[in-house]
Amino acid sequence: MDGATDLGPSFGLAGGSVDPALGGGPELVVEVGGAVARPGVYRLPPGSRVGDAIVAAGGFGARVDAGAADRQLNLAAGLHDGDEVHVPTRGEAAATGGGDGGGGVAGGLIDVNSASAEQLDTLPGIGPATAAKIIAAREEQRFASVDDLRARKVVGEATLEKIRDLVTAGP
Repeated sequence: MDGATDLGPSFGLAGGSVDPALGGGPELVVEVGGAVARPGVYRLPPGSRVGDAIVAAGGFGARVDAGAADRQLNLAAGLHDGDEVHVPTRGEAAATGGGDGGGGVAGGLIDVNSASAEQLDTLPGIGPATAAKIIAAREEQRFASVDDLRARKVVGEATLEKIRDLVTAGP
């Protein structure tokens, strides 16, 4: 975005500074994090919107949870000095106890024996095809433990390690 400046990790300015290049008006200083290409603190012109901040941070990153971003972010919302924009990452809802009910348990774990395909798809390393494999496998026989995902060759070892602390195999 034109006029955006990445202030980087050493940012230490107070908000409300004036940038003469922007016509003397106060600039906005916002932090952009989560699933963006370049998380950081950015200076944006007055009147900037959430979408502008995401563009300044290089756009959505590879790990964006598109469904959660669509539900949680209003790209047209105006920004104020000091705002923080957080783009949700895949698996974040499970790790922080979020989710849309059903399939989850206390502590925010996703139950592989009852989660929807959409909930499974939020897990790191699990896309729509693997979510469908999990659902098909549990319809044949419920998972007795999280390790059953690997033992029954539904997911590989690397994927199991990514999701191990985010899932459970309930009754």
